[in-house]
Amino acid sequence: IIIPSGTPTSPFALVEEATTDVSIIVVAKDGVTLKTYSLEIVRKGVAGSVVTTFSGAGTGANASIGAIVPTSDGKAYLCGDLTQYNGETVGYIVRVNADGSRDTTFDTSVGADVSVLAVAPLADGKVLIGGGFSTFNGISKENLAMLDATGAVDATFNESGAGPNGVVWQIVALPDGKFIIAGAF
Repeated sequence: IIIPSGTPTSPFALVEEATTDVSIIVVAKDGVTLKTYSLEIVRKGVAGSVVTTFSGAGTGANASIGAIVPTSDGKAYLCGDLTQYNGETVGYIVRVNADGSRDTTFDTSVGADVSVLAVAPLADGKVLIGGGFSTFNGISKENLAMLDATGAVDATFNESGAGPNGVVWQIVALPDGKFIIAGAF
């Protein structure tokens, strides 16, 4: 952590409960840290201690999590190579509640045909996703798709389905409703 003077500091207690390298660390607006160790997701409080109420994670993801994107309501989107979360089919993206349980109001059981690598929640409740996929929920959406709050494809976004001609690695939502995408295209 860098304080305003530019000096590195660490107010976190070092608690490492995984044996693999940390692949992602996300700090939400409330200061709570979400970490992923390939297949395992751990929630840490502002002091660095493991949040034991994050028990809804169960068995977690069946494959690597490439991105964790917290939302303003305390939930988070997880995406990557995972096709199951807590034993349920999720199609490369899942939204989890603050306790780590799957948010069943966001259904991506069909989902993408290949990994989802980028997620950008929007102010209107929709979410823009990117990756190397060619379909989402069986609908042609080349590497970029807009989902509504339930996980269904927004048919009004990019109706032709033609997207970037390569993998989308990152999406940034801008305050004016526009977004920036980056990738190999």
